[in-house]
Amino acid sequence: MAENNNTNIAGSIEWDDLFLNIAGGASIDLRPFVQHIKIYENIFQHCLFVEMALAESANILGRLSISGNSTVTMKLRSPFLDDDAAIHKTFGLFSVSDRVVRDDRRQFFIMHLMSLEGVKDLSTRFSKRFTGSTEDIAQEIYQDNIKEKRIRSEDGSFSGNTDLVILGTPHKTNNFS
Repeated sequence: MAENNNTNIAGSIEWDDLFLNIAGGASIDLRPFVQHIKIYENIFQHCLFVEMALAESANILGRLSISGNSTVTMKLRSPFLDDDAAIHKTFGLFSVSDRVVRDDRRQFFIMHLMSLEGVKDLSTRFSKRFTGSTEDIAQEIYQDNIKEKRIRSEDGSFSGNTDLVILGTPHKTNNFS
């Protein structure tokens, strides 16, 4: 088990939730298989990325129908911080790489994930008229076209929203059309 049981050291993380949802509503707990999780941002994208290394002998890749709709939900938190500082988010699975099969049962691979904002196709052209302040227009575009649910439960239902944060407000009261 890859879980860190020594919570008295700096950088220790507790994995409250870590499961894979696949088509048909089935889910599998990934905590016994995960060896390493790396969460990072890319300044050229509007989402978070995750590389998650797994070691397993249950043949997850062979017996489960992992597809483009598969997601991984995680709740990672430091034992030194409040629960509201936890990373509790669902990520879409977009790639599996570096698969190595050892012996006749063990395999190692990396799951590549991105937050649901990145999975959504944002190449939509807007042909609607927008009026109001820049904050109002940004909020309307975000609410109608970008906003995604944040957390997928083990039964496959979604809840929680990612709120839009506009820094440096209030701006001047310019109105645009």
